Amino acid sequence: MRPHLYNHVEFEGHNHEEAVKWYRASAELGNADAQNSLGAAYFNGKGVEQNYEEAVKWCRASAEQGNADGHNFLGWAYLQGKGVEQNYEEAAKWCRASADQGNASGQDSLGDCYRQWDGAGQNLEEAAKWYLASAEQGNDCGQNNLGECYRDGLGVERNLQEATKWFRVAAEQGHDEAKANLQALEQASKNRSAAQPPRVPNKSAVKNNPKNASAQPASSASVMQLLGFVGLIIPLGNILAPLILWMATRGGSQYLDSAGKEAINFQISYTIYLIVSIILCKAWIGLLLFPVIGLMWMIFMVVAAAKTGNGGEYRYPFTIRFLKQNKQ
Repeated sequence: MRPHLYNHVEFEGHNHEEAVKWYRASAELGNADAQNSLGAAYFNGKGVEQNYEEAVKWCRASAEQGNADGHNFLGWAYLQGKGVEQNYEEAAKWCRASADQGNASGQDSLGDCYRQWDGAGQNLEEAAKWYLASAEQGNDCGQNNLGECYRDGLGVERNLQEATKWFRVAAEQGHDEAKANLQALEQASKNRSAAQPPRVPNKSAVKNNPKNASAQPASSASVMQLLGFVGLIIPLGNILAPLILWMATRGGSQYLDSAGKEAINFQISYTIYLIVSIILCKAWIGLLLFPVIGLMWMIFMVVAAAKTGNGGEYRYPFTIRFLKQNKQ
């Protein structure tokens, strides 16, 4: 999500410096719309040298007057860590203030908050919900993001027809990423058709394997989470077992690649925590930490296995992301 520079007028080919001059004059008189537009100019470096701190200053002034666009820009700043320290709680707070006013860009931004949240706050179902609200108002960013949710099964059941529909609607509005997503999806569909020409289904095979196409990645992802229990038998097996399965399966599925990285990051992080707690056993705090961390370790693995077993995504709490997820 990248907020637009100006809310009501496209200034391409116009005098940005002159626009900023008048926005500043109005902003200094307390006009909330002008304050937001001046902040947007600083965010994007149009008509003025790019300065995120100055952008945040003016967008905050606008937001504190209840301006929905100001709320959205300020939330985006916290989400991206531009001009302020990245803070998902603050990002969601300001984006929700915009979304609750029916602002389509704010709804899209709130979806980004729930989708990108690094930790237990991530909620892909909420992300898809707000993308839908934005998309139905005609917001091209919301439409593209909703298409990605349907394409990848993020918070909704995977549906390539719905993904294609929303990518196409956004692409028709000129959204570049949606154009690329639509082209890639259509090309993948053509490749599948060429490689697998239509044929009469084998009814017995369908009966025996009713979910074979979609269940295998989910099943493998679930196993990947539970392999951490190997560490109870083999030292560091909690890391090595999911690592081996991830390396063997990641090339065939983006979903398995993502689930495997999350499992490995979790196992490495909690192994570090357990080692530190053992060291601290010389003091009373270690005696408290060790059983608590061990219990969390087991509970989170079971929850992750249940979530991924149903084809969902799970982000382990309090986990250091050594292996970075591929950007979508």
